[in-house]
Amino acid sequence: MKSETVPASAAGAPQQPLVIFAPSPAAKSGISAYVGELMPYLMADFDVTLVIADDARLPEDIESGARILLSTEFRRHRSVFESAP
Repeated sequence: MKSETVPASAAGAPQQPLVIFAPSPAAKSGISAYVGELMPYLMADFDVTLVIADDARLPEDIESGARILLSTEFRRHRSVFESAP
């Protein structure tokens, strides 16, 4: 697959939050691989929070800057994400 340059968002501009519920990119599934591939593009435009299962392995190769929460942590702090798609 050809590597493309991901456009950086405007410097200093606040990014809209985005919450993604998906298997950890460390999991061996097509969905987790797809999420891992999309992450750099989503992070260019959004403040991304990835919510994973409580028993999931934490991803080692996730794009730096993504917030990762276990599902119980998300439920505890869900009011912070009320406006996030």
